[in-house]
Amino acid sequence: MLKDKGLKKQFMLAVTCVAMVASMGALLVSCGGGNTEAAMEEAANESAATEESAAEPAEGITYQHLSGEEVVALMESDDNAVLVDVREPLAYQYEHIVGAINVPQSKMAEQAESAFPDKDQTIILYCDYGGVSKIAAEDLVDMGYTNVIEFDGLEDWPGETEKDESIK
Repeated sequence: MLKDKGLKKQFMLAVTCVAMVASMGALLVSCGGGNTEAAMEEAANESAATEESAAEPAEGITYQHLSGEEVVALMESDDNAVLVDVREPLAYQYEHIVGAINVPQSKMAEQAESAFPDKDQTIILYCDYGGVSKIAAEDLVDMGYTNVIEFDGLEDWPGETEKDESIK
């Protein structure tokens, strides 16, 4: 893990930017080029929110990164675990993991306490490729959550997803 806070922040910003570009491309391709302007605006909003919240987790408290297969096993053994899609609502509506709830990373600070009142609950976060879920994990750790897990998301998910192809 990067020790220098400045380097870590630059690294996370670079990872997020790459993920956003990939997400925009995937969204445009999967939607058949539908409403390109809306897709670009959503990606810009998600990117801006990500830049604003690239904070260093509280000293000594971190989150875990697991693979999709490890998350499946964890969810089978932890009935209290909650699976959270941290993408914006339109991306969630288009496709999400079965059983996941949607708390966008851009709204995490204002919605976390009502969505997750137990700060020791297992909270599993995902996005498309992992950049935004890492930021959301850091946000939750900064808010005092102690059992935060993130994984790369739809790209790494071995299980079922729900998809609404009518959303363009």
